[in-house]
Amino acid sequence: MQLPLPRDNQYLFLDMNAFFASCEQHRNPELRGKPVGVTPTLHASGCVIAASYEAKRLGVTTGCRVGDAQARIPNIHIVKSDHRYYAEVHRLIAKFLYEEVSPHMQRWSIDEFLIPLTPTEQYSPNAHGLARFIKQRLAELFSPILRCSIGIGPNTFLAKLGTEVQKPNGLVIIQLHTLTTAYRTLKLRDIPGINWGMSNRLNSMGIRTPLEFYALPREMLHNMFGIGGDAWWLRLHGYRVDVRESPTKSISHSHVLAPAYRTKVKARNVLHKLCFKVVDRLREKKLAAARIAVSIRTETGRWGDLVTLRPTQNAFTLFRAIATLYDRDFPDNAQPKQVYVVVWDLSPDVAGTLPLFPEDSQKAERLFLSLDSINATFGRWTILPADLLLVKDSAPNRIAFQVPDYEMDSF
Repeated sequence: MQLPLPRDNQYLFLDMNAFFASCEQHRNPELRGKPVGVTPTLHASGCVIAASYEAKRLGVTTGCRVGDAQARIPNIHIVKSDHRYYAEVHRLIAKFLYEEVSPHMQRWSIDEFLIPLTPTEQYSPNAHGLARFIKQRLAELFSPILRCSIGIGPNTFLAKLGTEVQKPNGLVIIQLHTLTTAYRTLKLRDIPGINWGMSNRLNSMGIRTPLEFYALPREMLHNMFGIGGDAWWLRLHGYRVDVRESPTKSISHSHVLAPAYRTKVKARNVLHKLCFKVVDRLREKKLAAARIAVSIRTETGRWGDLVTLRPTQNAFTLFRAIATLYDRDFPDNAQPKQVYVVVWDLSPDVAGTLPLFPEDSQKAERLFLSLDSINATFGRWTILPADLLLVKDSAPNRIAFQVPDYEMDSF
């Protein structure tokens, strides 16, 4: 099938700069102009998931340990992450973009938005003016501290790449005749989709810069990566091509237990909560799981087991399966440090279909399905087991960089 030839100014991509840290500086003006690190855990062993540009300039970046950040910048402000607040700011930004910019706005993640441009907006001065309008309105609706980088390009890939060229508060238009200039200003890992593994593979082939990657013939990329190589060539050259995501093969959640939760009873309650979180993602992807495994890291080693069951997306069913093993086999005097739950052998949702032949546990299964259905209809935690109230501070939601779920933990 012949693809349409690439054209300039098809998409506008908006990337909020240092979003979590900027949200904290927006909420608390006293933090503006100061180094800020955001972390889910205030302990020294916690991880900085966002750093303000003031902190980045002094060497603290995402992934840095809290203790290391404090050692490098003694006056850094370490703030505990507030996923509800970041999701609310995201919602307000999306509302503005939808109502004042484009009803075709797409939310790509917690801090990224894509806007397809109309034929009138594709005229370069108009595209530039629209980007300026967005920046101005964000400053008016929120504050100048909540900044964004905007990229405009022939396809979504290049529009997103434009946000990497200039940060913070950048505005870059990548056009077909400026591709080599754009690639010359970036590192290989700046290209969306190039992870450490792929960059190392490209390096081993003598490809060390985006410009060298762009210059490769399509046939060579095809020989290197198959159909994925064709997709890379098309994206790099401005074609509008959609590449299907790989199917989800497994879903997991883990949590490092605070010292107060390092007992068999309390770790069991955290396992229960992780099952609910796994099921949330199963429902989001319209999948059911036929296998579930539990793994516990202790002071002296690791314990784990797995269960095969009928495909389900029922939190009670999943937890009951692993709790039976946990109660029976996990040592009573062990000190659990980290709990991990993973489901796999995924298939399209079976919509809670019960077995064809009656089972002794069928009545309980129907009850679990009824409770699960209420939560699916009216929001998670509408009805919940009492043991989850005992671990309300453990295993909270951690927003990564996906589109946020507005039915988040209420405790």
